[in-house]
Amino acid sequence: MTESPIERPIKRQKVFFSGKQKEHTLKTQLIADQKTLKIICLAHGKGKTHDFRLLKTSGVKFNTRE
Repeated sequence: MTESPIERPIKRQKVFFSGKQKEHTLKTQLIADQKTLKIICLAHGKGKTHDFRLLKTSGVKFNTRE
């Protein structure tokens, strides 16, 4: 998970404000396979979105069986 700072938006500032970073941000989440290093999913969200919620909305299904 990476949070990239952005310029303060004119409208709807609350959805982009990250309380953890104390600035307006966009989140980027990258999911990759450990063995092959292939990218499985790349998801983007607003700064206020919780990390786990971003994972759930990305729609990635994990196979727990090996």
